[in-house]
Amino acid sequence: PLRFPEFKAEWKRKKLGEVAEMQNNRKGNHLLYLSTEDMFPNFGGVKFSLKEDNSAVTFLQGDILMSNIRPYLRKIWYSNSSGGCSSDILVFRVKETFDSKYIFYKLSSDTFIDYVAAGAKGTKMPRGDKKQILKFPIFFSNLEEQTKIAFFLSLIDERISTQMKIIEEWEKLKKGMID
Repeated sequence: PLRFPEFKAEWKRKKLGEVAEMQNNRKGNHLLYLSTEDMFPNFGGVKFSLKEDNSAVTFLQGDILMSNIRPYLRKIWYSNSSGGCSSDILVFRVKETFDSKYIFYKLSSDTFIDYVAAGAKGTKMPRGDKKQILKFPIFFSNLEEQTKIAFFLSLIDERISTQMKIIEEWEKLKKGMID
């Protein structure tokens, strides 16, 4: 695992279900709504729908959302707002003694996706097994180190996003010159 020199404590292991709780609260109408179709593959983010749905599962800022249909599509999002979502989306709320962004990065890994896919049920529209998902092992250090690792990884994400925007602009320029 990634370590910073100022941290020496041993890492511990818990199951995902000990680190985060799966939410299923359905409290009223939500201005922002997510279905599995609103989540982009390969950790690509989301687009919201405007929909009032009393049966929507409530999510809050800082929750981790994962499409439970076809988990191999890697549709996982760290919520920067609150709203409601389809019951086909799992909502994880990280416990206070853990850094939610750190746990998000642990779940945004091929190891987690492969784990979920291995326990998925169904052929046409496989779904992850919720009981099995909650048994996924999470290795962690103290909260301070979790936060520092998550911050470092978010800086890398920001850099990738910036580079992708630069590439898009160069592609537009190239296409304009060719045309």
